[in-house]
Amino acid sequence: MKSTLDVKRTTAYIKTLKYFLLIIFSITLAFPWAFMRYHSWLISNTKLNNKKLVFDGRTKHLYLIYLSGLVLCVACFTLFSFIATLIIFLVRKNGTDTAKLYDLYLKICGALPMAFSTIFITSRFYKYRNIHTHYEGYSNTKSGTRLQLIKILLSSILFKIIVLATSLIGYPFALNIKERFLQSRRYIDGDNLKFKGSIGKICLIWFPGLVLTVLTIFLYFPYLFFLLNKYIITNTVLKNNDCLE
Repeated sequence: MKSTLDVKRTTAYIKTLKYFLLIIFSITLAFPWAFMRYHSWLISNTKLNNKKLVFDGRTKHLYLIYLSGLVLCVACFTLFSFIATLIIFLVRKNGTDTAKLYDLYLKICGALPMAFSTIFITSRFYKYRNIHTHYEGYSNTKSGTRLQLIKILLSSILFKIIVLATSLIGYPFALNIKERFLQSRRYIDGDNLKFKGSIGKICLIWFPGLVLTVLTIFLYFPYLFFLLNKYIITNTVLKNNDCLE
């Protein structure tokens, strides 16, 4: 039985645009609330095996995850800065010019902790979303993923490395591999899931979407983001069900 996500195009665009604008204009402080609202909306409009899904997560729990990620970012920044200062001190002691070296380490100390904390937060959000996604009317059943957080983190890091290393060209390949890995380890109220998407079909969404995003000065991007999410949702099916139609 095919998964379905039935929403109007206009509604999808407006909801996704609001999601991004909330994050941007709040300097990411509204990210947990926006994530909660947006994914609750997606899940509540999804049917799996003709059963409606619900999301029973709480915004306060997402904020706890978010704040722990920020603390991790500060801790990593402090550690990296200490190491950088120590290295520069040792280099200066040998009489070497450290101006360029200091500038490089300053960029590293700023970029790496922020990148890691972002991946950490989104990975924990992903796991939280899975745990709190259920069939409507569920009772005493569990959902989630059989993956530990470290494996979700590593898969997310690898995904982003492939995308950046290929200048976005490798995005369809990386997304397909990532979703097959993650979804095959998900379950909803005891039902095991799998991803049956293909690289070719993701390409048909991704590359025209990139062109339209550039031509519309990023105005199309929210709808591209929604289409990718819709493709993932509608191609995530029960593991024992080989039929997509």
